[in-house]
Amino acid sequence: MAEIAELTRNGEGLTAYREVRYPHEQAEVWTYLTDNDRLSLWFDELRMGEASEGGHYLFDMGEHGREKLEIFRLEPGETVEFDWFGDVVRFDLVTDGSDTVLAFKETVRKLTEQTVKDLAGWHVCLDVIGSLLDGRQPEDRHADWEKWNEAYGRAVGEL
Repeated sequence: MAEIAELTRNGEGLTAYREVRYPHEQAEVWTYLTDNDRLSLWFDELRMGEASEGGHYLFDMGEHGREKLEIFRLEPGETVEFDWFGDVVRFDLVTDGSDTVLAFKETVRKLTEQTVKDLAGWHVCLDVIGSLLDGRQPEDRHADWEKWNEAYGRAVGEL
């Protein structure tokens, strides 16, 4: 079982950092972060709107419309950093031999009830990307999320 992200207290919030190694080429992993057909496989509500610095992702909020999440930094094939409802999410990709290491970082400005849910959700999403890259369908995302939600809840409570 993978470990939770490294959590560091940051004023009223926290920083979460997790590295995931995928035995796949960096360009292929990048498509899961930016190509809408691939994004929809691991994060159904998230779509790339405009892939550029100052561009945005779109988050489908159902009957409440779509929220634009500004892209702060985009280095094609390597880095995307964007607004996550007032927090900041960043993905960095680095090739290591024949593998790609994805470094996930979320900077949470203020802890809320949603913080632990989001951390668990991102954890599951990164695992789902790995399954999809390997040609497998994820088994039970909800059960995985419940397990990680509990683990992150404990860890955040101990900060």
